[in-house]
Amino acid sequence: MTVNDPINLTDPADAAALVPYLLGYHPYDRLVILALRQCRIHFIAAAPLTRDLASSCALIADKGPDQILLLGYGDDQPVTTAVDHTTAAFTDFGIPVLAAFRVHADRIWHLHCGEPDCHHDGTPFQPDSTVAAAYATYHGLTAATDVDALAARLDPVTGPERAALTDAYHRAARHLHQLLDDCTDQQITDTFHTLLDELLTETAHAYQSGRLTDDRAALLNILLGLGPLRDRAARHVHGDDLHLRTWTDLTRRATPDCVAGPATMLAVAALQAGQGALARLAVQRAHHADPGDPFLHTVAGWVRSGVHPDTVHHLLHD
Repeated sequence: MTVNDPINLTDPADAAALVPYLLGYHPYDRLVILALRQCRIHFIAAAPLTRDLASSCALIADKGPDQILLLGYGDDQPVTTAVDHTTAAFTDFGIPVLAAFRVHADRIWHLHCGEPDCHHDGTPFQPDSTVAAAYATYHGLTAATDVDALAARLDPVTGPERAALTDAYHRAARHLHQLLDDCTDQQITDTFHTLLDELLTETAHAYQSGRLTDDRAALLNILLGLGPLRDRAARHVHGDDLHLRTWTDLTRRATPDCVAGPATMLAVAALQAGQGALARLAVQRAHHADPGDPFLHTVAGWVRSGVHPDTVHHLLHD
């Protein structure tokens, strides 16, 4: 994840408390890498403690940080091992690790520190009372309890709502068939473009106070099943909260064969919002449904490379 609004780091507890809000979830058994530039967070990444982070370190080094701060969330030995390996990797790139900390059970340890204030039994850590927690609350940032809980926010709707949506998708498919009956290829293209633009405008208004009806949501998601229309739709997607809510809802309401479109739009919105974990989860949902889509491959590349939100915005809207 890239951080849009740089935050000054003044205390290890602030950094540890802020991490869940920047990731979008509370990390467990993970090593979090904060890449700093001029003492400010420039980029953040997280990975399981057991993962080889050599490629991630190389990717982060390419972004030009001048220092690294490491925070391991979990038990002593796995965290220490991951910290040691990652420190060595960044040292090879000529980037110093400013400090490394372990966070576990409401305590924080300063690793490899010989100073008197580096307590062996850790320092009490109450994240809710930190300046970082206040900052996150002020900016409306939230954090899921863990990465699985974050993924669950994209789970398909079920029960009566799913049954009603299934009927809506059947109606939408019949409507499109009738609309395009006896049309030439050019007429079909023109009709699709007009209908998509109309639905996107309607969507922007609907989600300001509610959501699209089932019939209109089904029609939009069917259209987004067509690769060229995804490219067109992405130019209407931004990274504000409205777009995140919109495309999360439409992803959850999509049928399995139509989920790639709205999930790709959600990934595009999340990237522009600097929410890399959410973008990655959205790409995974889209890839499972349509692994061959060229635009999805492009978006997945942005996610893997940690492209800055401003760069994604310019690529889509300039």
